[in-house]
Amino acid sequence: MCRDWGSSSIQGYNGEIIQREDFDETTADMVDVAKYEIKLLIQERYNCRIEGVLIKPATQDALNVEVRKSIESGDYTYDIVFDAYSYASPLVTEGLYLDLFSIESIDFSNPWWDQNAVNDLSICNKLYFACGDINTYDNDGTWVIYFNKELMGNAFPDIDPYDMVMNNKWTFDKFAEMAKEFSADTDGIDGMTEFDTWGLGTEKYNIYVHTLAAGQKVCKKDGDDMPYLAYRGEGMYNILEDVLELYLNQDKIMVADSGKYTGYPNTWEYTVIKAFREERELFYMGGLINAVAFRSLEFPYGILPIPKHTEDQDDFYHSVSFRNMSCMLIPVGKADEEYYDLGLVIEALGAESKNTLTPVYYEKALKGKNAQTEDDEKMLDIIFGSRCFDLGAAFDWGGIIQEFMKLDINISSRFDSTFDSVKEAMDDTINQILVNN
Repeated sequence: MCRDWGSSSIQGYNGEIIQREDFDETTADMVDVAKYEIKLLIQERYNCRIEGVLIKPATQDALNVEVRKSIESGDYTYDIVFDAYSYASPLVTEGLYLDLFSIESIDFSNPWWDQNAVNDLSICNKLYFACGDINTYDNDGTWVIYFNKELMGNAFPDIDPYDMVMNNKWTFDKFAEMAKEFSADTDGIDGMTEFDTWGLGTEKYNIYVHTLAAGQKVCKKDGDDMPYLAYRGEGMYNILEDVLELYLNQDKIMVADSGKYTGYPNTWEYTVIKAFREERELFYMGGLINAVAFRSLEFPYGILPIPKHTEDQDDFYHSVSFRNMSCMLIPVGKADEEYYDLGLVIEALGAESKNTLTPVYYEKALKGKNAQTEDDEKMLDIIFGSRCFDLGAAFDWGGIIQEFMKLDINISSRFDSTFDSVKEAMDDTINQILVNN
């Protein structure tokens, strides 16, 4: 069972492993064709049948309802579920998803599993969420900076953003400086509106993305793989102050969901995405899934990493959205031998996907169609090589991610007031994991 993320602004997603019912191999995207061919190969090799459902949920909890129903009825309909971890995590706490480490036939040290995800998302030496070559929407949910190359060349002719990245000069301060300098009131109406020229189109969630890009996390782990909260303290607060100074300056950057722009069926589509499409926006910050919809753009655009906070930062860090992404989960309830057989099939799907699907997705679909120069390909290599995962976002204990998305400079008081409830929720998850397993 897969969540269907397709929408007007999210295009090109047709399922993990399975395809839509109306899938047509003659007209399908090359990524979907690769998935289809891998499925046929594994079905023949392992004498099995792989089928499933792609669900457009009416509510965020819809897939959880289906999983609970399947387990409580004893039908155990679903072998694998692909969902975003923030949606699926309540079922982990309830003990309805299996510790993936317990399946002996899956070796998570194999190269078709994302090792950063395995290391970052394990909890109490157990693993419930997995990402790898077997799925692609985690790639689509990776956050980047898009930029209009013509606008960049005209406004900043002496700046090469790719050189800035490679020479460790691509920092938050430089990014903010360029965004603010570029914005201008150009629509003939007094005051900045969504129809003006903007240096940056963004959203409140990206406050958290910038924080993660600075090497900070809601939750870190000790040497025994036990999580602890790490979102309070001077280091975190200083970074958030810098980010909020930019995001509160809404005469210089456009924040789609700030509350300033109303009356649209999809605020993002009609503000920040529209401005980028109409060549009125230098930078747009969003997921790689947007690149599918950007294929039709008539101007050259590039892709950049999320900037480091300072030059002395050891590396880039890239967020995988806690809602617009997919990870693999396995419901409980089957016999050990069934999980062993399932693991064999999953490993085969992962291996063949690394050999076949990922080259198609990465080299052809992503690089070939969307990234338009070798420089952009290098940026994508950096981005995918520096992805990190935050258990605090995966479980979103106490709704903590919402605190990062508030345009409110009273950071320490807000975080202090939420700490007890966030810790209680985290402790409950830890206790349930230890009890259920």
